[in-house]
Amino acid sequence: MLKRIFIIGLFTGAGQLYSIFVLKLISNIDAPGLSNEIAQLDSLFFFMLNIIAFGLQSAAVRDIALAKEWKQKYRQIQSARITLGILLTVGVIAGALNKFYLIFFLAPVLAYSGEYALYARGTPIFGSVISFLRLTIPFTAVWVAAYFFPEYTGLVYALSLFLVYLFTNFLIGRYLDVPVFFKPALNGLKLYVNSLPLGLVTISQYTMGLGLILIAPYFFEGESLGVVFAGLKFYVLYKGVLRILHQAFVQDMTNASVSLKVDQLSIMFSFLFLLSVLFFPDSFIRFFFGQQALSQKMFFQLLGIAAFFYSLFLSMTTSALLLRMDRRYALVTVIGAVTAITSAILLSFSFPSAISIGISLCAGEFISLWGLVGIASKENRIEKRLLFVGEISFFITIPFLLRYWLGDQLLSWILSLALVGLLLLFLHHRKFKI
Repeated sequence: MLKRIFIIGLFTGAGQLYSIFVLKLISNIDAPGLSNEIAQLDSLFFFMLNIIAFGLQSAAVRDIALAKEWKQKYRQIQSARITLGILLTVGVIAGALNKFYLIFFLAPVLAYSGEYALYARGTPIFGSVISFLRLTIPFTAVWVAAYFFPEYTGLVYALSLFLVYLFTNFLIGRYLDVPVFFKPALNGLKLYVNSLPLGLVTISQYTMGLGLILIAPYFFEGESLGVVFAGLKFYVLYKGVLRILHQAFVQDMTNASVSLKVDQLSIMFSFLFLLSVLFFPDSFIRFFFGQQALSQKMFFQLLGIAAFFYSLFLSMTTSALLLRMDRRYALVTVIGAVTAITSAILLSFSFPSAISIGISLCAGEFISLWGLVGIASKENRIEKRLLFVGEISFFITIPFLLRYWLGDQLLSWILSLALVGLLLLFLHHRKFKI
């Protein structure tokens, strides 16, 4: 288990961190609106991914993971995805009002992607390699474009996404020994209708993240939106790493002991994130986002709290999927998303944008947390996870003392993370040897 987690984490984490550092670097370039342009394009890109995935992708992971004759199911799903992808290209009409919506031309090539089947079929390592390529190649292109021809950075980002998805779609098809292209079929859209509850889950999860960037310009001033986008991007990537961790063991998640272990890993990761932003916020923010983001310190601390809420009962999202508790799961996430959006809008009248969005994320994740508690309570899962939180909370003394003795410095932050991480690994590594 540890070996698989290490390899997946190496590829996925490296790609995620690389994209964050590129955003940090381009934020220092004297090109007005550059960061906001990438923010809008990236948010719309993820919006397309989530619309194409909708509930169908979650249902597909479940069905492909449990089915012996999975390739026929895969063909049906891919046919439905490409049909919706072609229909989504209608969104480019909005480009007459907002040039960023031209990115909807990418919808078909995104729809042909079958990376979800890699995780469903128990090959998450190759899936992490695909994820690495899809992050590093476009953001390298963005980095180069931002320095040499910043006025075309958005176009370069969109074109690089098209090329990397086209290339990786072929890699996935070869690896799974399945065709890359499938004919569209309108009757395939029934699969989306049948997976409506899980579709609401997908859209709600998107909303509690980069989805807030799409509504933020209507309620907040644009000065801090670049920092907010970078923070939300980090938050979404963090959540993505945890989801990939869970997907890596999707075929085993009906086992309560495996679910507990995966949740404990998630809690440990979020614990390190939370310690970083609470005790060493200046070092954390400078390292990932640059000096200019220090003015939004409280926003990043709120992200750490929201991330901790998210991790506590994360295995229940996978378990709910495998146990076909779709409607209850959908209700939980929809309420959480509505809470996040409503809070952001209401708070926009009283607080700066970053703080409002941070509070709204905490509120949305907390509501979702309690919803998962309601689902988990019958299976006696709550006590074990809260007990584990209590056990590792004693390690707060390490960053507290280092912060007191050495201050908020890069060295003290790294030393603190290293000590806490090594101690957690030393005390708990045996349980993950499965």
